[in-house]
Parts: sequence; structure tokens; C-alpha cells
Amino acid sequence: MFSFRISFVTLAIGYIDLFPKFYAIPFILEASLFLISLNYLILCCLSKQSWWRVNVVFTATKWIYYFLIFLTLQSIVFVSFPVFDQILVFNGRLVTDFISIFSKVLILFSATFSFYWYRDFIVRNFSKWDSIVELPFIFLGVVLFLLIGVTAYDIGIAVLCIISMSICLYALLIANSVFGRIYREAAIKYFLMSALSGGLTLGGIKEIFVLFGTLNFANVNNSILIELTNQHTLFILPFKVGVILLLFGFLFKISAAPCHFWAPEVYEGTPFSLIILILLPIKIAVSIILFRLLKAVFYVLAYDPWTNDALYTGLESVILCVIAASMLFGAINSVFEQKIKRFIAYSSVNQIGFLIIGLLGSTTTLAGVQSFIYFLVTYVLNMWLFLSILLYMLRFSFSAFNGEKGAVSFQRTLLFISDFRRYNFNKNVGGWIALTLIITIFSLIGIPPLAGFFGKFYLLLYAFSINQWGILALGIITSIISAYYYLRILRAAFFDEKLISTQLTSSSYLDYFYWITISVVGLLFFCFDPLLTDLCHKNAQSLYCLIF
Repeated sequence: MFSFRISFVTLAIGYIDLFPKFYAIPFILEASLFLISLNYLILCCLSKQSWWRVNVVFTATKWIYYFLIFLTLQSIVFVSFPVFDQILVFNGRLVTDFISIFSKVLILFSATFSFYWYRDFIVRNFSKWDSIVELPFIFLGVVLFLLIGVTAYDIGIAVLCIISMSICLYALLIANSVFGRIYREAAIKYFLMSALSGGLTLGGIKEIFVLFGTLNFANVNNSILIELTNQHTLFILPFKVGVILLLFGFLFKISAAPCHFWAPEVYEGTPFSLIILILLPIKIAVSIILFRLLKAVFYVLAYDPWTNDALYTGLESVILCVIAASMLFGAINSVFEQKIKRFIAYSSVNQIGFLIIGLLGSTTTLAGVQSFIYFLVTYVLNMWLFLSILLYMLRFSFSAFNGEKGAVSFQRTLLFISDFRRYNFNKNVGGWIALTLIITIFSLIGIPPLAGFFGKFYLLLYAFSINQWGILALGIITSIISAYYYLRILRAAFFDEKLISTQLTSSSYLDYFYWITISVVGLLFFCFDPLLTDLCHKNAQSLYCLIF
């Protein structure tokens, strides 16, 4: 343990020494994460006694959590620089630019949040596993592959990172099989769906490579431009087939309809801490990779009117069907769903339907990119607030009371939306949790002036600008439907009869500080609109400057 602390401190001091020149060092985040995970694994393997190894794991994971916070803050500093040069390494296969660093901020922020609760989950249930040494290491492997994936400048490397991430996540899921049959089913279903999506993406890669003889982003884009300039149209059909295969392979990972059917089943057999990992970091990385492919790599600057029309006529129809299906299936299933984990899965499908609106359009406008990034950021922050509330309620050491029978004990769980009836949000820290819950639900619905409203508004405004009237109408209708199923949570929490009332009390001042802080951030979220809009504009410029 002492050697681990020395390595941590030495690495931190090295960062401080390199701070003035850090922007010239590509992939410092990935290298640091790899070194710290390797150090952790070596340290645990050197521990001989099982009881000592468990203590080492618990202490080491605490330091890993601090290290992830450090990396997150460092990535925020990277983004704060006004100018960030594009750096190509590994023979042009990896790139560091503004949009990749901004994506890393979101990935590290959400992964740190997930790891904090996953460590808590391990500590509470470590006696059920024969060994827990590998679990934090595999978790860091998922984060590492996601960070590399968003910096990929090669289609093959991007897909390889996603497949490697899926293998690590499957290992985390199958480790939970000790908790029962439903956990085993979730792991097996995720493995089968990952194999199917991996096969689709590899089929798409094969089509692209056969056509152009390369998978490099710039080379593929140049080859498409040359073919279209020379009026060669024979490649268009196999090209569309390859792009559609890649598209559906990625849609499985972000659980967009009609590739969403695995999500409710997997979420139901997965602990909340790993649901965060699937719901936020993985969807962020895959969405960024997909968006970069469709809006930069497979897009060409139109010298002739027919060029982008020839490429996007069929593809845009497929994307329109995906958007409509995601919005409808997500909204309708959420209305009738009672289990909280499945409800999160279906509501996220509806949110992904809005996100994919940014993929529409065959023009060089930056509006689609900006609205896409803006909605992605607001979705991540809203789900962070919502899942913080759920996990705090699950972790809370409570005492339950019934007005007639006195003290009543029941299993600490949160399986159904109606379970919100068990909690009393009126006193102590519960008041701040109630305020945060109301803000978050209103933002997810899209009620102004909260950030969720601006996220949907910008995307629907973009749909209006490209004359997609059907998507505009469908977005408004499903937003109205979403108000019903999100408000069910507030009804259960504040208006339904509380047969068993659980006082959310806390003796820790840190709990008060935490909930007061995030409540204030939620209230003032819409005030950060100009700053976030500026960041989205920089991301859009970085995306298009990557190729053109």
C-alpha cells in the first residue's frame, strides 16, 4: 500500500512539473489511467493473504477514486484552453483535438461517479465473491477503451475499442451472477447483443475497406470526394450498405430503436452503479464516434449539388426511421412500465431519439453539431442528478415508521416507481433531495428555463431548419407524453399515501453540503447556457476542421 501511495504522489508531482507544457503531450490521460490500473493490479497480485488482499483492494479503490477525480479536473483544464492544436500520433491513427478532450471530460466525470458507487457496491457485498481484485481493474479497462475510442482517427481502431470495452463490461456483468438468475441472464443477453453488434460493425468495416483500401478517417473522406468528383457512382450502393451496417452496430450500443430491446432486460439484472456505466460513459463515447463518422468522415464538401444527395438520400431515410421508432417506443413503453430500472432504460431510448436528430442533414451548417453536443451534455447532467438521488436513497440507513403499528422494518430496495412512497422528503436533508428531484424531473421533461428544455429546443429548431416537419411534430408529442411518465415519480414521492414513511435524515454535514450544492447548480443550470453554447460551437468547429 505504501508503494502505491508513493507512485500516486510521484505521478501527481510529475503532472505539476509538466503543467505549463501539458497541452503538447497527447494521451496523457490514457497513459496515466493505464499506469495506475497496472500499478493496482501488481500491488494486489503481490498480496499473499486473502484478508490482507481484501483490505488492500478497499484502500486502493479509494485512491483510484481520488485519481479519477484528479483526471477529471485535469481534463477540464485541458478544455479551458482557448486554442488546442490537433495532434496526430501512431502514424495518424489517433488524434487529440478539442472535441475528443471535451468528450473525455464527460466520460471521466460520469465514470468517476459510477466508480464511486461501484466501490460502495463491492464493499457491501464483497463476501459473496471469491475474489474482488479484478473488478476495479476491469472497470478501469472499460474507461480506458472509451477514452481511446473517442480519439480514434481510424474506423478499425474505433470499432476495436468498442468491442474491447464490451468484453470488459461483460466480465463485470457476469461477476454479478452470484446474486441470482436474473443477473446471469442480463450478462448473457448483453454478451449476445454485443456479439451481434460487433458482427454488424465488422461487416461495415469490410465494405468500407474493400471500396477504399483504407480505414483512416482522412483517407476515406478523400477517397469519397475523388469518386464523387469523377462522377463514379458504382461505389454508392456498397458504401451505403457499409455505413448502414456500421450505423446499426453502433445503435445497439446506445440502445436506440429498433436495437433497444436488450436494454430493459440487461438493466433489470444490473446494479445501479453499472447501469450508470452503461447509461452515461458508454453512450457518450459511442455517440461521439458515430457522430464523427457520419458528419465528418462519410460527409464530403459539396462541390456539386448532387454529391451529398447521392450519399445521404437513403441514409437519411434510415436515420429518420430510427428517430421516430426511438421516440415512440421509448415514450409508449415508459408510460406502462412500473419497474424503475426498466423505466430508466425505456426513457433513455426516448432521449436517444432526440439526440439522433443531430445526425440529420447533408449541409455544412454547424447547428446540428452544436445541438447534438448541447443535448448530450444536458442529458448527462440530468441523469447524474437523478441517479444520485436513487443511489442515495438505496444507500441510506433508515428507520421506517407506520402511523398505526409503530416501527416497521422492510427490505431496503427501490424496485418500483411506487417505492418512492416509502420516503419522507419533508425534513432535514430530505428537503434538499426533494428540491433536486423536482428540478431534475422538470429538466428531463423539458420545462423552461431548465437546461433540458434548451437541449430539446435546439434539436427541434434544427429539425425545423432542415424542413423535417414530421420529426418536429413527433418530438413535441413525445415530450408531452414524457411529462406524464416523469411526473408519476413526483406523484409517488409527494402526493400518494405513505403507508410506510421513511425519514431521510443525516448527521453528516457533507450530505447537507452535497445536496445543497447540486440543488443550487440545478436551479442555476440555465444560467450556464451561453458558456455551454460556446463550448458546443468549439466542438462543431473542431469536428469539421478535422477533415476539411
